[in-house]
Amino acid sequence: MPFVDSNLPLVTVDTGGVPIPDDEKILAMMRVISDPLGGRSNLEATPNNFIGNVGIEIRGQSSVGYPKKQYGFETRDALGSDIQVSLLGMPAEEDWILQGPYRDKIFIRNAFAYDLSNKMGRYAARTKFVEAFINETGAGEMPDHYVGVFVLMEKIKRDVNRVNVQKLSGDVEPAVSGGWILKIDKGEDPFFTTAAGTRILHVYPRGDTLTNAQKDWIRRYFDDFESALPKPNSEYSKYIDTSSFVDYFIINELMKNIDAYRISSYMHKDREARLKIGPVWDFDLSSTTVGRFGGSRPEGWVILEDFTDDAWKPPFWWGSLLNDENFVQLLIARWCALRKGILRVPTLFATIDNWAALLNEAQARNYEKWIGVLSAPLGSEPVAHPTYTGEVQEFKTFLQQRIDWIDENIYELLPESVAVGKPTFLRVHDPGTGYGPLGDSMDVEVVVKLDTDSQKSFGFELRSDTNETRHRGMLDTLRDAFNRNQQVQLGYTVVGRTSNQIFRVVKVSCSETEEKYGAPTIERQTDSSAGT
Repeated sequence: MPFVDSNLPLVTVDTGGVPIPDDEKILAMMRVISDPLGGRSNLEATPNNFIGNVGIEIRGQSSVGYPKKQYGFETRDALGSDIQVSLLGMPAEEDWILQGPYRDKIFIRNAFAYDLSNKMGRYAARTKFVEAFINETGAGEMPDHYVGVFVLMEKIKRDVNRVNVQKLSGDVEPAVSGGWILKIDKGEDPFFTTAAGTRILHVYPRGDTLTNAQKDWIRRYFDDFESALPKPNSEYSKYIDTSSFVDYFIINELMKNIDAYRISSYMHKDREARLKIGPVWDFDLSSTTVGRFGGSRPEGWVILEDFTDDAWKPPFWWGSLLNDENFVQLLIARWCALRKGILRVPTLFATIDNWAALLNEAQARNYEKWIGVLSAPLGSEPVAHPTYTGEVQEFKTFLQQRIDWIDENIYELLPESVAVGKPTFLRVHDPGTGYGPLGDSMDVEVVVKLDTDSQKSFGFELRSDTNETRHRGMLDTLRDAFNRNQQVQLGYTVVGRTSNQIFRVVKVSCSETEEKYGAPTIERQTDSSAGT
C-alpha cells in the first residue's frame, strides 16, 4: 500500500544517489516533517520542522550488520559548517542519531530506559518516534524509500542541555579536573588502561587532543579510585558520586541489560566534582530480546553473570561496591523509594501502553517493509511472537516478573552480617532467662528466628538495656512484621555458633502487595515457648 501520511513525524534523507558509508559522513539533504498543531504528517502537505544539509553515516558496532541501520548525523549550513538546530522540540544541537530498532521489535526499549533515567533525575538522551525514508539510489520518489519506524535521539556529548560539564582547559587543577566524558566500550578509539587493568575510552575531549599532563591526571584519578575500592572502610566515595552508580545499577538491572557495566558504559566528571556514571545507553539487548547471559530470564543479576569467556567484562568496581554494606543499603533504599513512585508497575505499564498505541499504526507499515522480522527469532532471542501486541505483552510480563524478583532478592545483596526474612518465632521473656543450647545460648529478653535460616537465633536486651526506648521500637517492628507476615532486615553480630546479637531491625517491603491487596494479619503456629 502506498504511503499517505502518519500520526508520527517523518524524516526524509536524500543522498543524491550516494550510498551512506559506515566510516565517514557524506553530504545529504534532510527534512523533518511535523504538524505544529499535532496533526498527521504528510510528505507533501505538512510543514517542515527542519530542512537542510546534514552529514550522515552508518553508526553502531554489531548493529552495522543488521538490515535496518542506525545513522549518526550532524546538521550543517549551506557552507558545510555545523549548525545547531532544534528538532521536534528537543534543545538545539548539531549532533543527532537516527536509531533504527531491529532487535527491539516494539521499538521502545531505549526510549523507555532513557525516560526512566530522566524521571530519576539523571540525564539521558531525549527521544522522538518517527517514520523514515532514506533515498540512497537517486531513483524513484521518496515514498518508494520507506525504511520503517526509527527513533530520533540526542547523541551523548558535552552540552548544557546534555552532559552538562565544563569545558576542559589547562594542565593543572582545578582546570584539568573537568569536564570529562569517558566510557567503557568496544572500539579502538584513544584509550588508557588503569593500573588495575580497566580500559577507559576518551569521549570528551577526544583522546588525540589531550596533552600528556591531562592524560596523566585522568589516569591517576582512576588509579586512586580503584586503589581505594578493596580497602575496609574504603574512601572510594571521595572519587565517585555513589548515588549515580546506584541509579545506573537499578535501571540496567531492571531492564536486564546484558551490555551494562562492560559495553557502552558512559561516565562523566565535572570540574572539582566526583566521577558520575552515565548517561545510560543502549538497551537493544535487554529484557527478552537476547538469551545470552540470562537476558531473557527475569531472575538473576546481570552483574553476577559469568562473563569469563566473553572478551568484554565488567570492571571489578562493581564487585567491590556490592561488598560494601553502605553501598548496598543506599541501593536498597533507592529501589524501595522508586517502587513507590516511578517504578510502580501501573505507572510503567501506562507508559508502555501509551507508546504502543502511538506506534500501532506505524508498526504495521514497518513490518510490511521488514517482512518476516517480527515472527523470526533474531540472534539468541529465545521466543519470537507473530504480532506486535504479543511482543508488547511479553515486555510487560517480563517487567512485572523482573520487578517481583528484585523485590524478593535485593536484600540478598547485603553482606552476611545482615539477615533478611519473615519472623517465624518471636519470644519476649524476663532478664536472666537464657535462650539456646548449653554453650551456645544468649542472655537476652527478645529472641527471633527467620524463615530463611531456622537454625539461627537472633536476640537483644530490652528492659535491662540503656537503649530500652530504641529497642522497644525494634520489638514493635518485629511484632508488626510477625503479624503481617512481612520481611525484616536484621543487622547483627555473631556471638555463638548459632546465636547472634541484633543491633538493628528494619521492616523491609518494596513490593506493591500491600497497596494492591491490603495487608492481612497472618495467624500462625509458633515455637511452644514463644510469647508476645
